[in-house]
Amino acid sequence: MRMRTGDVKGSLRKLQASLRAVKYPLDVDYQGLAKGDPSCFLPIVSYTFTSFSPAVAEHLVEFGVELTGKNDMSFMESVYKLLRDLFSYKPLLTRQQFLQSGFAERKIALLCDIIGFILDKHKQLTKGTKPVGQLRKRQLSRSKSVECSPSRDTQRTPVQKVISSRSLVERHPLHRSPAHTSFSSDDQDKNEDGRRRPHSRDVPSPPAQTECVSESRLRAVETGLQQCVCRLEQQLSSLDLRVQALEKSTAGKICIERRAWEELENRVLLLETGLTLSQDPMSGVRSVELSQHPEETELDSRSTVAHQTSPGNPSSSSSEENIKERLERIAS
Repeated sequence: MRMRTGDVKGSLRKLQASLRAVKYPLDVDYQGLAKGDPSCFLPIVSYTFTSFSPAVAEHLVEFGVELTGKNDMSFMESVYKLLRDLFSYKPLLTRQQFLQSGFAERKIALLCDIIGFILDKHKQLTKGTKPVGQLRKRQLSRSKSVECSPSRDTQRTPVQKVISSRSLVERHPLHRSPAHTSFSSDDQDKNEDGRRRPHSRDVPSPPAQTECVSESRLRAVETGLQQCVCRLEQQLSSLDLRVQALEKSTAGKICIERRAWEELENRVLLLETGLTLSQDPMSGVRSVELSQHPEETELDSRSTVAHQTSPGNPSSSSSEENIKERLERIAS
């Protein structure tokens, strides 16, 4: 595998050691890291904050930062907020630069710093739990020694009592036996308490940290789904309103192309002119004039049609009624 020479190679070695420290389980694309591909950096950042240490994940939830169920930009905003507020660290790259390709050396250095911060926080949070285990072991060993020592005392005390009773003139076995029995019963109660306590302490507690993390993730997913459903409902309602408005506006109307409408008006005009020529006694003269100047008549007819079909003409709104009247006249 060939990589660019320079500081990038040394930074990748340092990052490899840091990934071993956090026990990163996935495959690492070092070629993409060397190019500064953000898709290679984001899984490592997500694993370091959310999956490496349950104690750190629970601490982040208590801190009020949620890193699951977000897109890349909002995730990096939360990460930068954590680095600023929790670790007092200001990265050299902006969020937009981190999500762009390039800046490989600075991205690798930022990732190494993040892993170092998380390791320190993990040690800080888990430091108080280890001495507790050692104290429990010591208490167990002491309780075992205490359990063994009363048995020896109980074995020795009756012999001493028998010797003292022989030296005395009067014997009082009935008065001494209750003391002996009470002593032995007290020792047995203490031993039983000492035996029960270590067992109760050794019982493993349920994994509350993982439950908190899983519940927070489920809540984030539920909120995201609810937002998506609300957006879809709004879009559907707006589409329904648009469809209803179109139906109302086009109710009882017939759509015809402009060219077909102009042809229809031209035909009606020709029929009208033919009808007027047939009814007029001067039709012969006019027909001769029309035959001599056909271009002018055609231009006049077109100008009249354009004048009638122009959008600015106020009579264009009643063009349908005019055509109906013309057709009725021609038919009559």
